[in-house]
Amino acid sequence: SGLAEEEAAKIVDIVRDFRGIGVSNFRPTVRACIMIAHVVAVRGGKVRADDSIFYQTCTDVLGWDTVKVKRDGVSIARQEIKQLIEKHCGGNHKGEPRPPGTRTAKS
Repeated sequence: SGLAEEEAAKIVDIVRDFRGIGVSNFRPTVRACIMIAHVVAVRGGKVRADDSIFYQTCTDVLGWDTVKVKRDGVSIARQEIKQLIEKHCGGNHKGEPRPPGTRTAKS
């Protein structure tokens, strides 16, 4: 993928933990790890909790509808993906990651 081994390991950890959530016929495999890593590398994202490219790629590849467990009729997949990203990539940002190209006060 072109990512550093440390970054790839974080992706593997996220996907591995995601596999343990809920009951589904679809369980992400190593192929999901490769897809996430490749897309993030090609699009210039970073394997970080505050990177919108990484966050969106994880949610797209892992799929929000793959987790059959629901709260109030809504799949918990998106919430779980966000928590796993924060767990394995650090950070505790509030809400969605910043859109690409936006700057913070420190930028």
